[in-house]
Amino acid sequence: MSLPFVLILVFAFIVFITFAIFNTISSRKTSVTERLERYTKLSEKAPAALKKVEKEEEEASLFDNLDKAIEKKSFSQKIAAELSKADLPLRVSEFMGFRLLSTSLLALIGFLVSKTLGMIILGGIGSMIPPFYVKHLQKKRQKSFNGQIEDALTLISNSLKSGYSFLQAVEMVARETPDPMAIEFKKVLRETSLGLSLEESLNKLAQRMESDDWDLVVTAVTIQRQTGGNLSEILESISSTIRERIKIKG
Repeated sequence: MSLPFVLILVFAFIVFITFAIFNTISSRKTSVTERLERYTKLSEKAPAALKKVEKEEEEASLFDNLDKAIEKKSFSQKIAAELSKADLPLRVSEFMGFRLLSTSLLALIGFLVSKTLGMIILGGIGSMIPPFYVKHLQKKRQKSFNGQIEDALTLISNSLKSGYSFLQAVEMVARETPDPMAIEFKKVLRETSLGLSLEESLNKLAQRMESDDWDLVVTAVTIQRQTGGNLSEILESISSTIRERIKIKG
């Protein structure tokens, strides 16, 4: 098989996968954002209304047979956690489908080019493309999140000084900061509105972001809520520490 034809196949494959992923993500993200806002607004009204929406969302988002078969498996939960860290609104079965498609198409191209050896090599590469893409998005989000922590802490600290509660300060961060900080704080609001404690929700955020700076914030907030103290001053001190660390790193 000629090299130009192989290159055309590879290019077509990349375009197809990219279009499929971004089309799925864009449509699903809009839906997720709308649901987050809906939960937040309803949580301020009546528990009965919130429960009604929860039931509707559960019925509307039932996984297909594959999802039901694998959702309780350890590997499925691990994949779901990785997708959450990357803020990829994909079902585990959808991610596995993309990975299978990537593996199959590149393996086919490899077989056409170099029979068994080419199939094995390109198939292996195809299998690794989706996980590498997820890792890339995770690192990108984590870097952006870390870069926003200082501003978020300043906003929270100023809100506390103005007499707002910590949860009200969280709401302000969710409204007034860009993503990924905003979407992560909206998740915190949603989880707390559904009964999760603030400390638990902040810890879940720390697990998604894998941020040493945010771990420090969560520890400070947890200790302050247990023992008391001026949280505004504590957060200002942490913000200053983060600022100095950034300067040292250059």
